[in-house]
Amino acid sequence: MPDRLVIVDGYNLILRTPALKPGEGRTLRQARTKLLSLLSWTVDTRVRFLVVFDGAEVRGRDTRQDRIEVRYSKPPAKADDLIRELVADRVDREDGVTVVTSDLEVARHARALGADIS
Repeated sequence: MPDRLVIVDGYNLILRTPALKPGEGRTLRQARTKLLSLLSWTVDTRVRFLVVFDGAEVRGRDTRQDRIEVRYSKPPAKADDLIRELVADRVDREDGVTVVTSDLEVARHARALGADIS
């Protein structure tokens, strides 16, 4: 079965998921770590994740480990800009692309290019 690339709008997902959301007892850094840890437990080895974070607040390093790649936008670009760029670049090169976001503009752009939205 073909591989699927899942592009995750990292902070969008973290801030909309109570189990990940920073707050009492959890920093944003811990929330990022928890999200990446949860993704690493995905059983389906045909799925690869590309998690995008906004680099304006945090100067993170782009990394890749096993099936999870992490990218930070480079200001003045925002994570949404990087996601749009990645979808445009990868949708025709991958067997399947899914974008995980609740941002309507990002979702609309990804869908128009042929990506699935989750």
